[in-house]
Amino acid sequence: MKNETLPRLPPSDVGDGIFNTKPEKKLMSASTVVVSALVPTTKLYPGGTAGSQWTSFTIEFPSGVLVPLGELFSKPHTGLVALALATRRYFSTPEDCGYPSDTKNLGNATTPNPGSLAPDIANYQNYALTKTGLVIGFGDGQVISPACGAAVVTVPYSLLWQYLSPLGHRLVAGIRQPLFPRSYHLRHGLS
Repeated sequence: MKNETLPRLPPSDVGDGIFNTKPEKKLMSASTVVVSALVPTTKLYPGGTAGSQWTSFTIEFPSGVLVPLGELFSKPHTGLVALALATRRYFSTPEDCGYPSDTKNLGNATTPNPGSLAPDIANYQNYALTKTGLVIGFGDGQVISPACGAAVVTVPYSLLWQYLSPLGHRLVAGIRQPLFPRSYHLRHGLS
């Protein structure tokens, strides 16, 4: 098959910018029951500074249907409340965002924005089912200061199990860590 160059789209009004993804094995699962991933994404327009976001999907197999977060819970609002409480616990202790110990200049950069952890489906739309728990991704400035970048929280299934729907139970029970051939690991710098 001959390599073909795809036609280049005309530049937008904001220029080309930057778009990059870097899949991480720990943020994925794949089996004959479910494929789920939370992928760190950089979307940066020229002149912009904050660009860390997430792309995510959870697909039920063999149907191939995307699974919205609410369908994991038997009572979506009750499940979201439990998820919000568990997530809030993660942010209850200020972190240093990975900066050196002298973070006084960040002020309250790690204090959550009040509404960003409310039990609203829009706040938790970027999620993945992994071996370690339900992983939620928050973009730049969504929960904490953009200076901290994107945030990710892993909520153990033990805190959510009683709220899961039959579909949620089946998908969680079917989670497997994806297997990548060694050549893929070497080529993409994965461990």
